[in-house]
Amino acid sequence: MEKLINENVLIMMKRILGIALVFAGVNAFAQNGRDLKATETDALVKVTVVNMKNKPSAGDIITLTSKETQTDYTGVTGDSGYFKIVVPNGEKYIVNFRSFAGEQKYKELEIPKLDGQVEMNLMIKYDLPEVVVLENVNFETSKATIKPASLPMLNKVAELLKNKKNMVIEVSGHTDDVGETLTNQKLSEGRANAVKTYLQSKGVKPEQVTAVGFGKTKPVAENTTPEGRAKNRRIEIKILKQ
Repeated sequence: MEKLINENVLIMMKRILGIALVFAGVNAFAQNGRDLKATETDALVKVTVVNMKNKPSAGDIITLTSKETQTDYTGVTGDSGYFKIVVPNGEKYIVNFRSFAGEQKYKELEIPKLDGQVEMNLMIKYDLPEVVVLENVNFETSKATIKPASLPMLNKVAELLKNKKNMVIEVSGHTDDVGETLTNQKLSEGRANAVKTYLQSKGVKPEQVTAVGFGKTKPVAENTTPEGRAKNRRIEIKILKQ
């Protein structure tokens, strides 16, 4: 007997005799293969990601985080925008997608605890923002030296770009208005290039990243307060090609 329930399609399947495959682990990664199956304790979630034009989106990093145990279950979409993952049933999950700004909540997903095996179809539809400020990327004062505390964020950017192999971005450096115009211009260029060089050192293809500096010419806040100047000293990422 099968029962279909929308929004996500929930399939009640017949019990299968034999040894159940138990899927466990603190950081479990999904597979695109056909070997993953639902069991008496774990649901099979079939995840499809499309952009806002309904085209399959490859290389997207999707994480289901259990609200009960805080366990992360992560998968990456293939060329068809699809992957499968097995997670414990009877729990609520926060569905996140990875953007240049870090993990972004998409929705909450509840997987019911039912007799028999459970399968669910999860459709995710979004586009990455075209321009993002990397809030946690900072430099030594008046230098193009990246502070160590910035590396976790840059590592996430590198991971995203390595999965989305066709994406091309522009890294832009910006300063406040303190100091000489030429000095600020060179500083912004140096910082943008430092980010580009670091991303390439983590395996990002050179053709995926360009770097440019705008100095003090594109402020996003007033330069009359420390808070405003801090906002103007920034690194932005602009998506040139999805």
